[in-house]
Amino acid sequence: MSEPLVAIAPFLRSCSRVNTLGVRAALCDYSPQERQVMLSAGRIFFPTPRFVKIFEAAGKSTFPNGFTYSIQRSRIVEEVLFQFLGCPHPRTRIYFGRQKRSIPEHFSFPFLAMGADKNSTALPVKNLRELEESALRSNPLLVQEEMECEDRFRIIFVNFEFVGMGSAAPWMVRPKSGADMFSSRSAAELIRDVARIVRSVGLNDIAVEVGVGKNGWFIIGFVRPPVFCSTPGGVVNRHKFISNLIEKGSFFM
Repeated sequence: MSEPLVAIAPFLRSCSRVNTLGVRAALCDYSPQERQVMLSAGRIFFPTPRFVKIFEAAGKSTFPNGFTYSIQRSRIVEEVLFQFLGCPHPRTRIYFGRQKRSIPEHFSFPFLAMGADKNSTALPVKNLRELEESALRSNPLLVQEEMECEDRFRIIFVNFEFVGMGSAAPWMVRPKSGADMFSSRSAAELIRDVARIVRSVGLNDIAVEVGVGKNGWFIIGFVRPPVFCSTPGGVVNRHKFISNLIEKGSFFM
C-alpha cells in the first residue's frame, strides 16, 4: 500500500489522492490523528513557509521544498545563489548600515534599490535624495544595475519540468514577441539552460523571471509561480496541472 499524500494549503482540494488538511496557526491546532497522517505521508504538498522547515527537519519530503520557499521570499538568499552560480544576472550588491555610504562609488544613477524581503518593491533611484530615502527605509539594502530589456517574461517549472510561460508581472500583458517564444530555436535553448539551473539547485515549484537584451538573456529573479500560465496548447491552471500529475501517478516522488 502506497504512503498517503497530504496537502496543507488548499490548492489541491479537487485531487482525490491528496488529503488536504488546511492551514492552521500552529501544528498543535491539528488533531493527534491529523498529525499522525502528516508523519506517515509520502509527501506533503504546499506545506506553507510556516511549516516547511519543521516537516523537512522531521524527514518529510515536501512540495515546494524549503529552499524553494526561501528563494521565493528572500532577495539575499537569491542574490547569494546568483553570485555562487555565476549565471547571467544584473550586477547587484548588498549593503548593511554604514556600507550604504559607498553606494555612489559602486553604481551610477539610475539604479534599482530594494529591501531583503521579496514583498518589498524594487524602486528606481535617480539621485542622492532618493538614495538616502531608500537607505533609511531598508537595512540591508540591495542595489542593482538597470539593464535594458527588449523582452521580459516568466518561465514556469513544476517538479523540475518546464510547464509554460507567464507575463513579467500579473498586471502586464506579455509582449507579442514572447508569444512566439515556444516555437523558436533560441527559446528552446533558453528554456533548456534555465531548466538546468533550476534542477541543479533543487527548485521544484518556481517561476524564473528572464530578461532578453541586446547581449543575450539574463535572469532577473526567482518568483512564486502564477496559478495560470501560457502553453502551446493554451492557458493551463498550475494547480490542476499538479493535481493531474498526482492522479496519473507521474509526479516525481
